[in-house]
Amino acid sequence: MNLNKQALVDIVSAKTGETKVKTLEAINVILKGLSEALSAGEGAKATFVGFGTLETYMRKATTKRQPGTDNIIPVPAKLAVRFKAGTFLKESLNPGGVGSVEVVDEIDEVAEA
Repeated sequence: MNLNKQALVDIVSAKTGETKVKTLEAINVILKGLSEALSAGEGAKATFVGFGTLETYMRKATTKRQPGTDNIIPVPAKLAVRFKAGTFLKESLNPGGVGSVEVVDEIDEVAEA
């Protein structure tokens, strides 16, 4: 299954009983907040306990070779984002694996509350 924004809206809307319009607005606010937080520069973090952490870092400048012409093209340093998966996400990808922990379906619990 591939998940895009519209599919996420459909899932969250169905689980919460909220309209798709309001769900889309909420998801857009979350994504804008993440973007603003991470655009603060190198070392900025957004952590979601159990799910994972997004962290910015500076990718160093390098050079690349253009296929066909073999021209050397400089690639400047730039701010990039890396993701480190948390325990909940790792466990849901590999249930019952070595060092696994029991995972409760927190999304369903929140939706039922």
